[in-house]
Amino acid sequence: MTMQIPDRFNYDAFLDWDLLGMQPGPLFDPAAYGLRPQGGFTACERGYVCRFGVDGERRLKLEELLLLGGAESADPPPLSGVRAERSRSSGPFHRYANLNLALEYGGTIWLGRDAAAEAGRSAGGETRLIDYGDLRALTFEHGELKRVEAYGSLMAEIRSAEDLSSAEKIELACELTLPRSERLTY
Repeated sequence: MTMQIPDRFNYDAFLDWDLLGMQPGPLFDPAAYGLRPQGGFTACERGYVCRFGVDGERRLKLEELLLLGGAESADPPPLSGVRAERSRSSGPFHRYANLNLALEYGGTIWLGRDAAAEAGRSAGGETRLIDYGDLRALTFEHGELKRVEAYGSLMAEIRSAEDLSSAEKIELACELTLPRSERLTY
């Protein structure tokens, strides 16, 4: 599978977090706002890419949306009062910038940045959970950030474990980063 263009996340004064996953998902569905991506391509199968963030009041926001549209496609409708732009820099996408659209998401998202130098990438070229130097789990209720857990040190310990296979390291990392209430018990 081709590596997908990742959704991005602005958090804790950094603009470059990868959105690694969410439970439950998704954070945003264009169809719920009357938007329809015009197809997809191998690096963007769902037809859109998002940039999310947390504002000063700890609210989850959709900051930017890139919505795939063909060269001949009509401009999509406004979103949260913002009209889509087309430019050379946005390629085949309609770009909604400066949205500041509040999202009522409830669940946990995982963010990663600073992939470790010794990162071993998956067969699809994607960075694995354990490869990130800084890994955070953010838990939201009705769009409000309620809890943040940092796992960077734990990922470094798991990466350095010589008695575990690569698959065992990934399995351990996934189990230990689930929200405490959802962790597996034996």
